[in-house]
This record gives sequence, C-alpha cells and structure tokens, in this order.
Amino acid sequence: MAIGGESTGMALETQAGDLVEIDFLNPSETRLFREGRLLEVTGQFETVRGVEIPVREVFFVKSARSL
Repeated sequence: MAIGGESTGMALETQAGDLVEIDFLNPSETRLFREGRLLEVTGQFETVRGVEIPVREVFFVKSARSL
C-alpha cells in the first residue's frame, strides 16, 4: 500500500516482479488484498490522468479470488 494524492494506494506484484497499480471496482473485494497473498484478478487497464503524474496506467479489478 502507498499513501499519496495520485495513487490508488494498492499495487500487485506480477510473477515477473513488476508492480501494477490496481483499483477495485467492487470495494468489498479489497478484503482479499493482503501482503503475501496470491490473487487471481480479472479486469482491464485504463489510462488515468493527474497533476503530479500526468499519465499512468491503472488495472481496474472487476473480480478477484484467492489462490
């Protein structure tokens, strides 16, 4: 998790070691998001525009389940 004005505050680490900023469309699924837990997520990337970070990609999670 991260604190900041232009961040969702959550990111997933991919198997390749990359960090992907995520946003849950269903807020109740954020309970699945815990350090070290493996998740399978579906959704899509969207371009988000801001002031401090002019353009960034965020993965909007439509569904998630623990593995």
